[in-house]
Amino acid sequence: MWSSTARTNSEVAVQVEAQSIYDSVGGESAYQSMVQWAASNLSQDEINSYNEVTNGGSAAAVKFAVEALNNRYKAAEGYEAPMVTGSKSAPRVQGYRTTRSWWQISGILDMNETQHSALTLKKSSPGAQTCSD
Repeated sequence: MWSSTARTNSEVAVQVEAQSIYDSVGGESAYQSMVQWAASNLSQDEINSYNEVTNGGSAAAVKFAVEALNNRYKAAEGYEAPMVTGSKSAPRVQGYRTTRSWWQISGILDMNETQHSALTLKKSSPGAQTCSD
């Protein structure tokens, strides 16, 4: 009775792990599509390597191999990115608060540019610059 329970728990663990792998690529049908693509598009050496890992590797190695194959599949075939929704939009940034009109502000800016352009740079020696009125 004990061995039957242990075997059942082991089988359940394998099924849970397999479902986790299927879910990582979009479900069992997506996995089947990926494997069919791989059979037509990978070299025999690549197929043999994939099968070797998935048939005898650790759970982590199998997940890694499936994710790697899925990345190649998506790169070759393309995929539709998931829509992201449900979050609040960014807070609105308030403009500057001033009692001056835009025309007054732009006039001040023009005046400052004129004053700054009156300053000239003169070379005193190669590489050194000084600023004077």
